[in-house]
Amino acid sequence: MEKRKSVKGEIMQTQINFENFSLNVDVISRLKAKGVLRVNFGIGSMGIEGDEELTSQLLKEARLSEDAFHKNVEEILMISYNILGNHKKTLILNLKETDDFIENKIELIEEKFLDDSIKAKFLLNSLYKTNILDKFDWEIITKYHQEGKQLEELPVAILRFRIKHPFSDSPPVEKTKTFVFETISEEIDDLISELENVRNQLMRVSGRVK
Repeated sequence: MEKRKSVKGEIMQTQINFENFSLNVDVISRLKAKGVLRVNFGIGSMGIEGDEELTSQLLKEARLSEDAFHKNVEEILMISYNILGNHKKTLILNLKETDDFIENKIELIEEKFLDDSIKAKFLLNSLYKTNILDKFDWEIITKYHQEGKQLEELPVAILRFRIKHPFSDSPPVEKTKTFVFETISEEIDDLISELENVRNQLMRVSGRVK
């Protein structure tokens, strides 16, 4: 009798764990929908960065703990990376004896998290031969120029681009280099215009013209 209760308890706990997993996938999906989730790839790995304040708010609304969320995120990313790498069948074979819900988790992640943009980023990180953008940040400073008695102010943006190189070492080592330069709003307008042309051309080639 005690054994039967124990088995029933384990089944219920497994169901609860999957329900929590599903809720945490929803949180990630909502962060992505709001445009505050950045997906990045490393050597054989995948990571996410999101808005911490909004994440905490969504977790409170769903009555989920941050510890459980971070643990589920690790699993979500592991499953996602295997799906993107076409290792779904192997993953199911390896985990189906210890995880009754592995196929449900895969289906959930494919439906609510993985989309064409993430798949494209994965492919770019797998196929690039030159350099790709790894990280970008910026800050605004003010420069001063004195012409006689008149002091002029010039707002300047400092842009930092961290570039990732293909690895050729064994074992592979991530290699990056940071480029820093200064610019003004007029130059940024020109850059935006050129980048929009590039984006539009890419969308035409990929058949995603709006």
